[in-house]
Amino acid sequence: SVPDAPAPGRAGAPAPAHAAARSHRRPGESFRDCIERIETNLLLEALREADGNQSAAARILNMPRRTLINKMNGLGIKKRGYGVD
Repeated sequence: SVPDAPAPGRAGAPAPAHAAARSHRRPGESFRDCIERIETNLLLEALREADGNQSAAARILNMPRRTLINKMNGLGIKKRGYGVD
């Protein structure tokens, strides 16, 4: 049998879903702007970790390379200029 999840508020209990969203959203920031900022940061972090290699960055993010490139284009992230030589 599978043990029950800890009751909310007890040690080891998962945080409510709204707690994670609240911690990332800046005051007055729209949902769309928050998601865009978080996606941009994730993509840039992966690109830096992969030394600018898009295929490696896509693997880090567990997404197809084409999806990474489409997201980069949609967010205005250029091949150069994200902190990688």
